[in-house]
Amino acid sequence: MGSAAGVGAYCHREDTQEQDMPSWEYRVIDLGLEVEDSEDRISDYEEILNEMGEDGWELVAVTETEYMDMADSDEPDAPPVSGTTVAYLKRMKT
Repeated sequence: MGSAAGVGAYCHREDTQEQDMPSWEYRVIDLGLEVEDSEDRISDYEEILNEMGEDGWELVAVTETEYMDMADSDEPDAPPVSGTTVAYLKRMKT
């Protein structure tokens, strides 16, 4: 009988943990689209990310993506034609 009480207590604790888990919303920003060609691109990125931070968004990852334009190249080792920087952010749902 002692073990049955332990199982019930465990199930109750598990239910409580699920209710306490935060819900998140996510945002993906293509920084290449947000920032025009600029000599001070880093400052531009910082400005965007600081504005997002003021709105409660937390930066969780950044990726750099390069795109190949295979239609214009007969060479498989052709250099990337263009690329972009993508920022992934999250904030707690209210």
